[in-house]
Amino acid sequence: MSNAQKLTVQKFKRLITKPPATPVLLTITPEVAYEALTYNEKTLQRPVSFPTVKNYAEQMSNMMWRTAATPIAFDTSGGVQNGQHRLHAIVESGRSIDMWCFFGMDSSLFHVYDAGKKRTAGDIFSINGVSSPNQVSSITKSIYRFLHWTNQDHWSMDKKIRKLQMKLPADAYSYYGILGGEQALRPSLALYYKASSESISNPGPIGALHFLCSEIDYDMAKEFFDRLCTGANLGPRSPVKKLRDHYLRGHGSIMPMTTFGLTARCWNACRSKRRSFSLSPVNKWADLPKLV
Repeated sequence: MSNAQKLTVQKFKRLITKPPATPVLLTITPEVAYEALTYNEKTLQRPVSFPTVKNYAEQMSNMMWRTAATPIAFDTSGGVQNGQHRLHAIVESGRSIDMWCFFGMDSSLFHVYDAGKKRTAGDIFSINGVSSPNQVSSITKSIYRFLHWTNQDHWSMDKKIRKLQMKLPADAYSYYGILGGEQALRPSLALYYKASSESISNPGPIGALHFLCSEIDYDMAKEFFDRLCTGANLGPRSPVKKLRDHYLRGHGSIMPMTTFGLTARCWNACRSKRRSFSLSPVNKWADLPKLV
């Protein structure tokens, strides 16, 4: 049960004129959010990023928004110093959301918000104790991107999860949990390091496709990706050798999208027992093949 105090417009105005000394957890309704955004329209604000507002609003609408310690901050005049996008999202979503709030902030502090280094997905993974955080976050984001770009659904996703958008670093960590966490991604992480040590282009996408192909055919995926990364047991006419040689020649110049496309093409060729597939670059996300 939430410990947040329900905030009314009248109470909001009282908190502006008589600010508490400590932050308070408040349930902000769409009516209060609108009042907060218009209370002092003279306050300088960054331009509103409508995609950010839409993303936040979708999370709120789908009950996926989590209350963090990042506060909404109001200055002594009632101007919003920090949190305008979250307030806009509350208005757009029509949902009441719990937020930590600071009141009575000095107006000179506005320029210090968001001035530091932004947290990356790797930072979030590391904070949560994940080993090899940058590598695991790369695989996780690559799994999401491939499924998103090819319009495929992961087997474990329900309707709400499909609406998750990889807009924020924390979204990647949430998706990591959906995929099964450390135990589920451990073999793909090992493959990531094999690909990296062998100078195979874009080990993140390679690890991601290993994860997805393992769910289609575990034994074939193990053999396919081990041979791709190590070069072991490859005959001169093998499609996997053709792909591996291409990656070694183009190391550092092949885009992640092309790595997704060529690896998926080669996998599909091997699945259908064909020896040929195209090495032409993939230049549009719409051209990515689905895995078979």
